[in-house]
Amino acid sequence: MSTEKRVFNKLFKGKTNLSKKIALGTLKEDIDFYIEYINEPKNKAEQIVSDFERLGGEMQRILSEIQTLVPEAKTTLELGYRYTEEVDELIERTRQSADELGIDPADIGNFTELEAIAKVDFYYFKYIEDAWWENINYYTSELKDSEDLFK
Repeated sequence: MSTEKRVFNKLFKGKTNLSKKIALGTLKEDIDFYIEYINEPKNKAEQIVSDFERLGGEMQRILSEIQTLVPEAKTTLELGYRYTEEVDELIERTRQSADELGIDPADIGNFTELEAIAKVDFYYFKYIEDAWWENINYYTSELKDSEDLFK
């Protein structure tokens, strides 16, 4: 082999090894960089999972409470609206009877107290519905909207 060829072989051999060493060094730097770089979102992901798990437990407790309260609210509403209607009818009958007898309905038992209750009783029951729509349904709808984040 000529001297020239041996010189060129040695030159290129060294350069090849050098370029491989540079490439390996760059890869090592990249690996170290990404190990450090991935840690922040990895730690954040772990925190988010922990928060979701904690909130899921709280939501399960709240959901159980709501599921217990809804039938009670329904029963109270039905009873309340029925009694409200019956009270209004009783007030009307009492007024008619008082008119027929020529007396003031306020002179009959606790008519004045019943009349005062009748002015506001409907709203006590209506507030149950309002509380549902404004406090429970509103937030569950908001939560349902957040599902779009994962689609």
